[in-house]
Amino acid sequence: MNPTILTVIIAAGAFILSIFAANWLNLRGNDRLFERLNKQNDNLLERLDRQNDKLLERLDKQNDKLFERLDKQLAAQFGEVKAEFAAVRAEMKAEFAAVRAEMKAEFATVRTEIATVTIRLGALEDKVDRLDRQVEAIFKPVLPQS
Repeated sequence: MNPTILTVIIAAGAFILSIFAANWLNLRGNDRLFERLNKQNDNLLERLDRQNDKLLERLDKQNDKLFERLDKQLAAQFGEVKAEFAAVRAEMKAEFAAVRAEMKAEFATVRTEIATVTIRLGALEDKVDRLDRQVEAIFKPVLPQS
């Protein structure tokens, strides 16, 4: 064989082998880059999760504070409303008591007036009975004699 052809064949084989080796090395480099990117992404996701957790904790604390403040305000307002209802209830009881007292007084006067009217009616009945007896005494019925 000709040494030139042999050299060309060896050079072509070495060239092809170097292409495969470079391709293999490039794949390994790419794998390392992807692993680094995955680690960076994982670290970034973990950091974002931690920040998200911190934000959620802050939001929970703020919500708790807001709800506490709202509860206090509602309790104060309901306390005011309860006090107003109690005042209205007391005023209504006082008014009802006054109306009852007036009604009792009026009923007492009506009862005394009814009692006097009853006494007068009794006296009138007595007078009518007496007049009836007197009229009977004066005008005795006379039976016809046969």
